[in-house]
Amino acid sequence: MTLWQNVLVTAVLNLLVVQANFVVARADEIADGEREFVQQLLTRQFFDLAEQFCVRQSEHSSTPDERAAWQIMLADSRAEHAWTLQEPGRTQILTHAVESITEFVRKESPSAELDLLLRVRQIEILSTIAIIETKCAEFGPKIAPQPLATQAIAEGLQLAEAMLLQIVQIRKDIESDVARAARDRTRYVVAELMLMQARQNPADAVLRAQAATAAEQLIKSSGDEEVRFQARRLLAESLLDRKDFKGFGLLLTSLTSMAENETQQIAVAALKIRGLLRRNQPSEALQLCLDLEKQALRSEELSTLRLASLLKLCELLQQLDVPDLRQKTADEFRLLKRRVSSTSKGVWRDCDERIALRFDHVEKFGAEAATALESIADLIGAGDFVAARKSLLEMRASLEHTDPKIAATLAMQAGELALRLDDWPAAQADLNSAVVLFRTAQNQEQEAVSDLLRIYALGRHWDAEFSAPIEIRNTLEAAYRLALEQHLVNYSGSVTTAKARVWRAMLIRTIDPIAAAEDLLMLSDDATERESLLIQAGALLIDVVFNSQTAATVIDADRLTAAIKAWATGAEEVLAEHANLATSATPEAWIHPMLEIQRLMFSLQHRWSASDDWAKLAADTARHLAALATFDAPDAAAAQTIDFLGEQQIQITAAIANAHAIMTLAACRQLLEFDAVQGSRDVLLRQTHERRCQLAGFLLHQASATTAPVPGDPQLGFLALELLCEKDSATLPTDRQLAQLPMLLEAAKVADNFQPFDAVLGELTAKSLTDAQLLRVAAILADRTALKSTKTKSSASTEIFWKSVLKRSRSGDDQWLEASLQLATIAVQKKNHQDALKVLNVIDALHPDWGTSERKTRATALKARVESSK
Repeated sequence: MTLWQNVLVTAVLNLLVVQANFVVARADEIADGEREFVQQLLTRQFFDLAEQFCVRQSEHSSTPDERAAWQIMLADSRAEHAWTLQEPGRTQILTHAVESITEFVRKESPSAELDLLLRVRQIEILSTIAIIETKCAEFGPKIAPQPLATQAIAEGLQLAEAMLLQIVQIRKDIESDVARAARDRTRYVVAELMLMQARQNPADAVLRAQAATAAEQLIKSSGDEEVRFQARRLLAESLLDRKDFKGFGLLLTSLTSMAENETQQIAVAALKIRGLLRRNQPSEALQLCLDLEKQALRSEELSTLRLASLLKLCELLQQLDVPDLRQKTADEFRLLKRRVSSTSKGVWRDCDERIALRFDHVEKFGAEAATALESIADLIGAGDFVAARKSLLEMRASLEHTDPKIAATLAMQAGELALRLDDWPAAQADLNSAVVLFRTAQNQEQEAVSDLLRIYALGRHWDAEFSAPIEIRNTLEAAYRLALEQHLVNYSGSVTTAKARVWRAMLIRTIDPIAAAEDLLMLSDDATERESLLIQAGALLIDVVFNSQTAATVIDADRLTAAIKAWATGAEEVLAEHANLATSATPEAWIHPMLEIQRLMFSLQHRWSASDDWAKLAADTARHLAALATFDAPDAAAAQTIDFLGEQQIQITAAIANAHAIMTLAACRQLLEFDAVQGSRDVLLRQTHERRCQLAGFLLHQASATTAPVPGDPQLGFLALELLCEKDSATLPTDRQLAQLPMLLEAAKVADNFQPFDAVLGELTAKSLTDAQLLRVAAILADRTALKSTKTKSSASTEIFWKSVLKRSRSGDDQWLEASLQLATIAVQKKNHQDALKVLNVIDALHPDWGTSERKTRATALKARVESSK
């Protein structure tokens, strides 16, 4: 509505309110002029204006009865408005109408007559909810009863039965005409709701009989001709549902003679068309539609029934060898559909769309197969994916040779259901069939989509077998890797290759993270998801820079530098594009702080000194962290409207942890009090073990046990130890303990606290290590001797370990020589100089080169130290 329209409407409403204040009328009546005005608004479908007017009149009314009268008219307006709305607005306005009446009668005390009529109107609106659902279910693909309609029927029947008892109790205390009207209307609603309930349960003969009996009793008991007409209409619909065409015909004749106004005539005409369609006579139904148009008898319902008649005729013609007539009818259907689409709205538009959907199914699959597919949709709606998939596969088998395109579609749908069932082998088989069938049908676009889904099933299968023997997991990984490579070759021009390349990047990130990041960066140059790809690439590169184990596998430092530079260029461009969103609450606003935090992480890839601006680093990080915190919990009030994908939420959570790591680093460098780091420390310790290891690597990257110390190094070392240590570590797999041992040693050196390291070493020594595992520990322990402090003593677990190595090694090999030297060093630390000198002299005699020059240098230095102490 434009500004001038708003001004005009406000003026009209204000004028009418002023006029209403001078109207002298009974409290339970609305002045004719006002009632006529509302009716004119409804006729012109100005529903919002009509409802606003009713609300304002009610607010300006001086008595409860006046307000009750306006509340009834407001309910009438909302009920009529609902028929013109799409979902969810339709259900919302009807539910609001019911709740408004409940609230009104709870707060107000109108006369007994108006209170009674309000409650009757409330029950009628509950019935409207069920009627609309039944109208929609009548056309197009079959749908299961909707929970809200079922609830409305149950509540309506319960309230109606209570209302009839109340009328009996108070009928002597209220006007007789009001009591009669309320009783007739309530009984009609009971009959109407019973009919809806019977339609929801078509196999229940008792419900059908009860619905018919309720309508018959109303015909006999009511003295109101309109109520009797509507009751006969309900009984005719009940007979039609039971396929009692003879009884239906007789009652239809009676209704035709009773119909006096246009509304009643349209209702009878609609019944006639429904009867013809139920008897599979679409040609006669179409002719009747044309005759009604000539009589100028038109409505949205009649247009919908004409469309349904054309659909029924199309279905019948598919069974006959009349291609020209079938094509002509299909063209007529499409023409009528375009015409009604421009005029229909609300409920009838929904019905038209459902008819068009059924028409598409019939055109593609034939009437019988379309019905089968719709029954499968019912099974899916009910959550019975197993039965739905079985039906799809049966249909696919029957169409595989005659129509491979449809068979391929069915196979792909079966595969999608198998994915929802987490049945990965079945999904792979179904989707592989879809790939083959789409290839036969020469539909490469759908072939590529099916193959990508098949690869997804392969990947999920591999993930699901986390506890399977290593041979099975290796086989599944190889199949997944091969499928990705083949997809990129076979469908190089397809839109699916972008997603396949992202998956490949995620696959190779553990073995070649630089290549994975390069792939993501290349994709980000021309992709709708550029920001997300940049963030993923940044996360991979950050892990390479700050994870010492990952960094050790990176051979080409130039590639790493180039990749970081490419990331920085892309990030600059995106940040410039999103500059105006930095402080907004839009879904895209998360991108800006994400990239800024990653940029801060990269700024720390070189060790900062004590003179660097740590306070500014902390302030910048805190600002971006505050911006990102809004998006950390999509269910929170601040982010209710933002629908995050799982991958985005993972990225946000990781970025928040990175930001807290920077905050902790800056606080330690500034030697702040413990309270300053407590919050960030808690966040870091709540991360998964894998993430804690990555964050410990970041902190240790800025600390050093060998170069000149920087204020805060010991605190960083102790926090890194906290992040690396695990509860019940002795029960962890040996390889997992071995993997974290080098970083644990590094943290121990920085903190000058080897207790956690020695504890893990003791646990490893107590296990039955393989030769390969023993060598890994020996290599790590050898690094422990490269300490600045000569006061550091080896633990008992270290001595036990080296004795174990000595026992399992052959005299003269590298492991035996290293173990001998380490044990001699431990002996010196324990003041057992004679034992140490004995070992050193024996090896000098037998193996004077000590295996390596570096080891010989250490042995010579140790021997000189022992001899000088004599």
